[in-house]
Amino acid sequence: LVSVCRFAPLGKRSVAIGYPQLGYEAMPIVDASRALDENTMLVAMIETEKGVENAEEIAAVEGIDLLFVGSGDLLAGMGISDQMGTKRHYDLCEKVAKACKKHGKFFGVGGAREPKQQATLVEMGFRFVTTDSDMAFLLASARERAKFLRGLDLD
Repeated sequence: LVSVCRFAPLGKRSVAIGYPQLGYEAMPIVDASRALDENTMLVAMIETEKGVENAEEIAAVEGIDLLFVGSGDLLAGMGISDQMGTKRHYDLCEKVAKACKKHGKFFGVGGAREPKQQATLVEMGFRFVTTDSDMAFLLASARERAKFLRGLDLD
């Protein structure tokens, strides 16, 4: 992951010129590489039980900025999709959080769509929290508007 996303000396990402992130400006490769590396967040998704077990080793990798627990896929892969927001779910998340804290990495979580679950995860220290998908937000707003319109008194 690091080798393809980071520039030398940490990675092996190919060097080019005219990056849009740099306003297509020509600049020395060393400066462009540094600027791009400093403004890139490299996220390792933790979506399997093996990923949780290896969180310590993953968090120790130089160049990874954040470990992100994909709760839905993690729990589904373990055959416990119905345990979102339970102690078992939070224990898995906490193991990843501990590894991140030890290695100075950020930690995030997704899949927990209930506000109470999100609050619990934020209280656990997660700061990169996906609360739902863009489609879910759009559909929720559309349902709310449709409900309002259907409720109008047309007499």
